[in-house]
Amino acid sequence: MWRSTDQGQTWTEKDLGINPCCDVMALLAKGGGIVFAALSGGGVFISRNNGDSWTQVNNHLTDLKVLSLTAGADGEIIAGTANGKIFRSGDNGALWVEVQGDSISSSVLALVADSAGTIYAGCASQGVFFSTDNGQTWTQSSNGMGNAYIRCLVIGTGGSILAGTGSGRIYRSPGAGEPWVRIGNTVTFAEILAIATDRAGDIFAGTSGAGVICSRDGGASWERADTGLQGLTVFSLLDADDVLLAGTLSDGVFRSTDGGRSWISPKDYRPVESELYYYLWSDNSLSVDSIGTYYLLNRQSISRSRDGGKTWVRACNGVRWNLNCLAIHPNSSIFAGTDESIFISKDSGDSWSKADTFPENSITVNALEVARNGAIFGLTDDGVLRSADGGSSWEYVFKGKTATSISAGSAGCVYLGTVYGGVMGSTDYGDTWRRMTDSLEIYSVDADRVGNVFATCSAGILLCSHDGGASWKTVQMEKGYSYEVVAAPGGEVAIVLNRSYGALYISRDCFSSRRVVNTPYSNALAFLSPDGYLFISEQSPPALHRSRNALF
Repeated sequence: MWRSTDQGQTWTEKDLGINPCCDVMALLAKGGGIVFAALSGGGVFISRNNGDSWTQVNNHLTDLKVLSLTAGADGEIIAGTANGKIFRSGDNGALWVEVQGDSISSSVLALVADSAGTIYAGCASQGVFFSTDNGQTWTQSSNGMGNAYIRCLVIGTGGSILAGTGSGRIYRSPGAGEPWVRIGNTVTFAEILAIATDRAGDIFAGTSGAGVICSRDGGASWERADTGLQGLTVFSLLDADDVLLAGTLSDGVFRSTDGGRSWISPKDYRPVESELYYYLWSDNSLSVDSIGTYYLLNRQSISRSRDGGKTWVRACNGVRWNLNCLAIHPNSSIFAGTDESIFISKDSGDSWSKADTFPENSITVNALEVARNGAIFGLTDDGVLRSADGGSSWEYVFKGKTATSISAGSAGCVYLGTVYGGVMGSTDYGDTWRRMTDSLEIYSVDADRVGNVFATCSAGILLCSHDGGASWKTVQMEKGYSYEVVAAPGGEVAIVLNRSYGALYISRDCFSSRRVVNTPYSNALAFLSPDGYLFISEQSPPALHRSRNALF
């Protein structure tokens, strides 16, 4: 958890002292230094000193998957849970009482109270409920919206209630028991995750994948409001005395002082030599071009570094879909695979355009690989696409929902890891394919340019070939873990990473021998840069680490 005392300009981390696997789902500031935190699996915590220290307060709280919090008219705390339960505490969490019977049966994702003391509960599949007796009884109030999936609730201008849904719709109601009316009928963005209003009456909505949208006419029309906002999934919005704060999925908190017209980050993402606050999404999320420019991709953004990773700038203008992978073509074009298509940049990431010659309108691209002849391969949910003309046109060269990874090796060679189909190989840049190993479940495959091929399998097995896949040897790793393999292009070194607890197995002779280096990194991915450095990306906490010395 992080705290700011200057309207989001600077932030200080505050440790709740709990299992980091529990996510903080909601915060409630009661005043007088008292703050409550709701955790998915940890119940409720209280701080009496503005977050400096925390105490768990779960007495009689029988469902610890707490998702939402609000305060009633008399200061009582109301908590909603993942199992459709609502609890109330009149003594700051010292004792909880369940106040909701059987009327609510789905997750209570949002709670809000108006100035009259009416409490509203937004549910996952039952729309909205309200209570006028401080949570003792609840009445469904979903006329006009049906059993909508409610993600967020906020009190709007004049005491009206605004509700954001999982289907991208926003509804407004004058008050308890009154019908709901959809506002902004042209708004068709993905999930509405957060809503906020400012003193001018403008309405802001944080979305899943489309940044922030804004209405300045009471919801009649909407516009994008994400200039400078680098995270496109916005989970939370807050108007703090005309300073608008937006919490994003993986890019931190952004602030706007001009009504959402522009956004700035409270800090520069400035990695020192060993650390960058991103989590790489896939094993080809980090790419380096021929002049040493680094491109780093996470799920929501692309960053660029021209000084070996010491400083970074954003390079994702025009990419609007969840990002999965990166690849750089010999002609210096950059390719980004997303949940919808492939995007191409020809100016070092300053601008991007969508590839418009795909066999289908929408294709999820999970991995990209560039072969020695410049052919580009895209691994999709339905097979493997290939472009032989720098991305101008694409065709399927392998069909089937089985491929898990892809790697290009020596001239003509391309390798696929598959689910229970072993390693598939092509020696003619994808024109034809043949099975090269037994029918094993392949986690990852990587090949160098001198004929060495490596594949990690289930049951802790590493397959190694020194002759382009004609013959293979089996190396037994520690069972019960998943592994990833990366190989230097020139065959100098190959590395296997235990993704569960960070052990590195390093070999310079196709794993006839190996040495083990234990690292503290878990839930990790690995990447070898062309200049010989090993990068390891952690998921929790999100960080990117680089080896102190080049490995080749």
